Amino acid sequence: MLQSFVFAQLIHHQGDLPITQITPDIIEQYLKTRKTNNNYNMHRKDLSALFNWAKRTLKLPIQNPCIGIDKMPHSPHRKEAPTEEEISRMILAAAPGDEQDILITCLHTLGRIDEVLRLRWEDVNFTNMTIALWTRKRKNGEYQRDVLPFSPALRDVLKVRYDKRTQNNWVFYNEETQDRFFHRPKMMRSICKRAGLSPIGKGRRKVEKGKHKGEMREFDLYYGFHNLRHFMATYLADQEKVGMKTVSGLLRHKNLQTTEIYLHPIDENQRTAINQMSPKFTSKKPFRHTESAHQNE
Repeated sequence: MLQSFVFAQLIHHQGDLPITQITPDIIEQYLKTRKTNNNYNMHRKDLSALFNWAKRTLKLPIQNPCIGIDKMPHSPHRKEAPTEEEISRMILAAAPGDEQDILITCLHTLGRIDEVLRLRWEDVNFTNMTIALWTRKRKNGEYQRDVLPFSPALRDVLKVRYDKRTQNNWVFYNEETQDRFFHRPKMMRSICKRAGLSPIGKGRRKVEKGKHKGEMREFDLYYGFHNLRHFMATYLADQEKVGMKTVSGLLRHKNLQTTEIYLHPIDENQRTAINQMSPKFTSKKPFRHTESAHQNE
């Protein structure tokens, strides 16, 4: 649970303190240690969700100390979407079994990695060709069940896993831990490197162990699981001409504006208007750059 991780970071910074004694000043001082405005906002949001959960579920007599702490201004990070050719290379580079199956399931359900790793066999209906994903991406933070159709290709992948299963609970079961997979933090990076894909950017993080422990080091960023959602949404809209409402439903967004962030759609009326003026305001013949023309500028 991401909120618990952020709370652990807060306690590490502040010292062990009961949740009922955490004040807005403590929250604000912690948030000021975040390296970027975006990270400040993310931790503020996660802490706020945790306090709301504790008040509602545990019935603790607390007020949310994050209320009244404003967001920091930031430039939204542009999510990169892989190309179709890069996706094909990822699938070929993924190891058969868990890696390849997780990758294909993420693609064919447009699911978030936590939702895919949380799949139980009771969520898969081979007769009706439907799959249920459980999400917490709702205002109240509670798990909600979304039922979606799945493709014949995904059915084949899941059927093989079902026939080979060693237990009847988790779809993606870790034989080593005798439990489901909870995280696959290095999987996409490893697949991208094996597929020969270039990094999509740079990031910075603190070294956790070794002689450089505690130092901030730069590292290469590769496509992650969330980039797969962006790819599939863009592919369905651009290549398959699927309507935005349908794509939004597959992404399980409650608001079309959220889907627009994924697709960056162009208003076709705007395109028509631009095309109408195209032949009018342009050079009648190609401009040739000459020395005399340069001198007359």
